[in-house]
Amino acid sequence: MEQALRSAFQIPYPSRGFDAVISLAADLEWMPSPAGYLFIAEGLDESAAQVVRKLADILPFILDRWRSGGHTFVAVLVSDTSRGIV
Repeated sequence: MEQALRSAFQIPYPSRGFDAVISLAADLEWMPSPAGYLFIAEGLDESAAQVVRKLADILPFILDRWRSGGHTFVAVLVSDTSRGIV
């Protein structure tokens, strides 16, 4: 089913890179969801600290944009350890 959805919607999933994150967040406008949106970022333990920090820095702007329009938007950063970055 996941492959069928990726093919049908041409979603770059799993996405990599900050351009992909920003593009995917903008593309949600054409996929309305009355329940809201959930963004999950995995692999943070294997990522460089500056990459995790940059992701944490841009997420509030994405969340604010969607929430200001009355949409629920939840972001989860998955990590097995806490490096004091976020």
